[in-house]
Amino acid sequence: MKILVVSDTHGNDNKLYDLWETGMYSDVFHCGDSEVLNGYYFNPKIVKGNSYLDGDYPLERIVNINGKKVLILHGHTYNIYNRLGISKLQKYARNLSVNIVCYGHTHRSKVYESDGIIFLNPGSMTLPRDDTASYAVIEIADKVSISIFNMLDEEIGYYEKS
Repeated sequence: MKILVVSDTHGNDNKLYDLWETGMYSDVFHCGDSEVLNGYYFNPKIVKGNSYLDGDYPLERIVNINGKKVLILHGHTYNIYNRLGISKLQKYARNLSVNIVCYGHTHRSKVYESDGIIFLNPGSMTLPRDDTASYAVIEIADKVSISIFNMLDEEIGYYEKS
């Protein structure tokens, strides 16, 4: 099962639509700041970001995929720009017993593991703050693999966990 993970598109969803149209993905997780008020023509798992232009989405979602529990949120309520905020998010994820956390807000792609939990920020497809517009793909089967891609669909990061 392949899941497309995006964040911080801020209303510029052309690449997101193009990727969805390939038919390669069984689902889309949008980690907030979509700035889409009336929804998409497909049904992504979407959360509210800190943009006042975001729709009326929940602040977070928990989704079960192939036996893995995934938390989707934007991250702004945890002040994830500093270590204290990241620590709070990690503690929250442990308390929820999730396997994967998908978050956004920083506009910088990142994937890492802490206490057995995978944390993924797909970056921003439209307004990157690390000079590389990006998105991520999670594959969940007998293992979890995560790839981060730039807008030329070149893999720029990879993570795998059995």
